[in-house]
Parts: sequence; C-alpha cells; structure tokens
Amino acid sequence: MRIISAVRRGGDPAVPGAAPIAAAESLLAAERIAPTRIAVSEVMEAFAVQAIACVDGIGLPLSSLNRRGGGLARGHPIGASGAILAVRLWHEMQSETSGAVGLAAIAAAGGLGSALLATI
Repeated sequence: MRIISAVRRGGDPAVPGAAPIAAAESLLAAERIAPTRIAVSEVMEAFAVQAIACVDGIGLPLSSLNRRGGGLARGHPIGASGAILAVRLWHEMQSETSGAVGLAAIAAAGGLGSALLATI
C-alpha cells in the first residue's frame, strides 16, 4: 500500500463527528478522485449515526465502509484510533486489485477531521 496524501481540516466544533467530511472532501478534490472510486473506506465512528453521516456527506459507496466492523464493533481506544484505522485500511487493501483507492477518516475532539488516501 502506498499513501497518496493526507489532510487535517477544522470543522464545526458543535458537530465534531462530521469533521471527517470536510477533510475527506478536501483530500478527494485535491487528488481529483471521485468518492465513488473509493474501494475501501475505514471511517472511525463513536456513534453509528456518525458513520452514516460521514458516508452520506462524503458520498462513499456503502460497500466500501468498515467491512470488518467499525469502532463500535472492534473498539475505539483513545489515542490509538487513527493508527488502528491505518492498519485496518492496509489489511483490507491487500485483497484489492492494483490501482484500488482506499480512504481512512477520523474525527477528533473540537471538530478536527483527518483523512488519508492510499492505493495498492
């Protein structure tokens, strides 16, 4: 897996769970990649509705999302969630064909969103 690019963006601190949307949109626009091209997406969610809002807001295919469960199913350890997302993305990308694109996205307290694009 090769990292294409990564960004951090501020969002509305009143809605911190939506912060990954701004980060992912910015990253996809900068790299000229349509959200529908994402084969694998790992979106950290503290609440189920957060994952739904991020998928809808970014425009990701549902089939790409957290294929083996998200933070609610697999754990959401404070301080390690971003690293876990990157490792999960790496594992899921191993089953994809060359040229597939993956996205990892996470929110932090206060409305900070981070996103990473990778390819295999």
